[in-house]
Amino acid sequence: MRALLSGWSLRQLLPVLFFLLAAIPAGAIGVLLTQRAWDRELQTVHDQHLQLARHLAEALARYAKDAEAVFRLTAANVAAERPVQELTTLLEHLHFKHVCIVDGSGRVERLLSPNAGFKVERVPAPLLDTLRAAGTGAASSIVFSNVLPDPRGKPTIFLWQTLGEDRYALGALNTEYFVQSKAPLALARKAMRPLWTAAAASLPIRIPNGGTPCKTSRSWTPCAA
Repeated sequence: MRALLSGWSLRQLLPVLFFLLAAIPAGAIGVLLTQRAWDRELQTVHDQHLQLARHLAEALARYAKDAEAVFRLTAANVAAERPVQELTTLLEHLHFKHVCIVDGSGRVERLLSPNAGFKVERVPAPLLDTLRAAGTGAASSIVFSNVLPDPRGKPTIFLWQTLGEDRYALGALNTEYFVQSKAPLALARKAMRPLWTAAAASLPIRIPNGGTPCKTSRSWTPCAA
């Protein structure tokens, strides 16, 4: 090092020193500003995801409330054999396959469906047992099932209500609404993925409590708190 500097005069060293003194703080400030800009962008993306998820949750809650109210109205009128005009249109709008009244053995007593050609005479015993178990202790409250296959194997959400001794109301919802509701969220995640990837590649690796570096190369994996 001494031999390298021995060939330099003070007049030659001063510009280099001045340049280093100016460049190092400027570079540090630039890195800091870039980091803060990425933090703002990531916070914006997080807020947008949160807002989209909130809107989706509110829409699903409204849909569940509307479906429950229409199912209750339909079940009461079908059980009492009271025709209600345009009820099938409302069922179709809410993606109901059908609403029926069944006895304890699974035999369908009455049925209303938006599809005029839809017929079913009996609810399969495994499905009946599953819904009866889910409705245990619910009294006359309406119970929503998980996604289950219907007799044709198609994914379905069932609504179940106990009407009396060995008499039940059963509604079947197809999952079209839920698939449609997920589409905007999936599209938003796809659109925002490049930003997450770029941010992950540029941010420094943090070490979580467990001591394992977070993966920040080509995909965004939030570090543990």
